[in-house]
Amino acid sequence: MLAGTFKALDVANTLWAYATMGREPGEGMMRALEGRAEAVAGTFKAQEVASTLWAYATMGRKTGAGVTLELEGRTEAVAGTFKAQNVANTLWAYATMGLEPGAGMMRELEGRAEAVAGTFNTQNAANTLWAYATMCWAPGAGLMRELEGRAEAVSGTFKAQEVASTL
Repeated sequence: MLAGTFKALDVANTLWAYATMGREPGEGMMRALEGRAEAVAGTFKAQEVASTLWAYATMGRKTGAGVTLELEGRTEAVAGTFKAQNVANTLWAYATMGLEPGAGMMRELEGRAEAVAGTFNTQNAANTLWAYATMCWAPGAGLMRELEGRAEAVSGTFKAQEVASTL
């Protein structure tokens, strides 16, 4: 099967495409993609991690245990390169899938969220706050201060759904 030759970007883009179309790959293709994701997880970049996790959550699936473990480790390794949307989508995906992130991953993502909070758009801010609340994690004081400041700065651009998800 062609998926056996996929690189990290190929896996992430394929899963993202299925999720964006509102479809799921067949079980054979899903197994192949998941196996490949696990095999090449050590090469995933920030966008590929976030897109893969987002795709699983959007399709209403949970990542397999091996993929979860590999991507969580990769998240810790590349968290310093995450953009605002990568942080928000990764947190949203974990909360949506009902997965318990490890303390190391949360520490890295929280530090990165605090560093890039000034670039969050309204959806990033809403999704990040929603994810923390859903996972029953309390953001640190620094991140909360940054998120509140950013939410205040962009409050005129929040859509009704985004406001509701932060309350």
